[in-house]
Amino acid sequence: MSKYARTEYERRFLLPENLSHLPLLEVKSIEDHYLFQTGLRLRKMGKAGAFTYKLTQKKPMTEGELALHKITTIYLTAESYQHLKESLPGFRLQKTRNYFQLGRHKVGVDEVLIDCETLLIMEVEFASLQEMQNFPVYGHEVTHDLAFSGFALAQKQQQFSI
Repeated sequence: MSKYARTEYERRFLLPENLSHLPLLEVKSIEDHYLFQTGLRLRKMGKAGAFTYKLTQKKPMTEGELALHKITTIYLTAESYQHLKESLPGFRLQKTRNYFQLGRHKVGVDEVLIDCETLLIMEVEFASLQEMQNFPVYGHEVTHDLAFSGFALAQKQQQFSI
């Protein structure tokens, strides 16, 4: 792995309802473009007038292990992001991320519209493997379910966003 990559410990949960009983910290819109046949994602994230643009690669540390990744990110200008988005084919995923305080963790709950149904997917990042393993299950865990990966959700959303 590259010296520029960092380890990401992450779990994902499909929730039956939002965590509105918890303190809401912030809300961001996210537009992801999963580039065909590259394993790369372009991301525009933020709120009106304050967006961040990134090109990211996430690679599982071991085959089939979807909770542990090496992640490399390049920050882009708005112009570079737009040029790459227009030049490279991919699937688009539009979502809203609500950040909540859940105990010691800041968690992101993505609202993703797929075929007229809003999916609520909570993502939690951890500082260590042990911390990740000790975190309780919320809703239905989908960490290892490829159907809930960003790329798969983008494909589904694309089919219904015509």
